[in-house]
Amino acid sequence: NVIEIDDTYSGVTLMGLMSFPAGPGKIKVGTGLVGSSLGFMMESSYGVKVGSLSIRGGIRSVEALSAKTASGIEMGRTGWMDGQIVLGINL
Repeated sequence: NVIEIDDTYSGVTLMGLMSFPAGPGKIKVGTGLVGSSLGFMMESSYGVKVGSLSIRGGIRSVEALSAKTASGIEMGRTGWMDGQIVLGINL
């Protein structure tokens, strides 16, 4: 028997971040609110500069310590990872 749950986990994330340069790489760590739960994140990226254009790629991991779905189902500690590509222009 398979139980299907049609529910969502969504919200706004509000965090304080610290960024550490590591050569061409960058490491970010932060803590704050993930939805209505306390959470934290860690990000690692590597980039190159081409003229005034900066291109970075990396991964980010986010953890929520006591997540709840939109209908109130307790998920407990929940986490996910994101891949990222960042384009920046220095003026």
